[in-house]
Amino acid sequence: MIDFDAETRLAVARQAAGRAAEYLKQALWDDHEVTPKGAYDLSLTADAEAGRIIAAVITDRFPGEFILEEDGPADPLTGEWVWIVDPLDGTVNYHHRLPWFCVSVACYHRTEASDHPLWRHGRPVASTVVAPVLGQEFWALAGEGAWSGSRRLAVTTEGLGKGVLSFSRGSRSEDQEFMGLLMHRLGASARKTRSHGAAALDLAFVAQGSLAGHLQRSLQPWDIAAGAHLVLEAGGMIDVTPAPGGHHVVAGGPAVWDTLTKEWACAL
Repeated sequence: MIDFDAETRLAVARQAAGRAAEYLKQALWDDHEVTPKGAYDLSLTADAEAGRIIAAVITDRFPGEFILEEDGPADPLTGEWVWIVDPLDGTVNYHHRLPWFCVSVACYHRTEASDHPLWRHGRPVASTVVAPVLGQEFWALAGEGAWSGSRRLAVTTEGLGKGVLSFSRGSRSEDQEFMGLLMHRLGASARKTRSHGAAALDLAFVAQGSLAGHLQRSLQPWDIAAGAHLVLEAGGMIDVTPAPGGHHVVAGGPAVWDTLTKEWACAL
């Protein structure tokens, strides 16, 4: 049974993500100031504006609750509630006007005991991922499943040979080397492989059953929080391992889980 507060938090998460997503869609063809971040990544003024839109919605309803995002302060790990936000996941895609980007908003309750992979931030209560150009919104409420519109999500029950597997090579040279080896080991076993560049959206499509699994290294909490919740509520499995540079992630359904985790371990 969910309580009114959880439903309210989901409504706020969906409103915040929806407003930011609409802004990003309308601003897609605008000129944005670009700030390089390392050899491959970048940030845009659209990132910051979408973040301000999300923060305004959350703080209006829940003033004083901490919002964890890429360009903000570290989580002090003290408050009862924390919002984990990625205003624009898939920034490089957005910069190149590719549609594979999204807004990710998750609300976690820190005082609840949890075996969730992001346990240090609490238990996931309400999450949403919105891909405005693709026209899809995904959301999850603790104990009530994962949904897209009125359609309940479920991970695929098909084996890897009939599934599409997604990877991301990452930005760090050691991650690129590892993922190249892993793709070589797993790629021939899958029907197809894809690399989209937006982890939250990849996890949402694992939850939907469109992707058999997703594998990636060096992700941050805002990349994972909402998508991981979707996968778990859709009956999937996810391993999030803290490591230098971030968290390593393996996600998929029960039919592919043993293969994914075995090959990941062999590639280490």
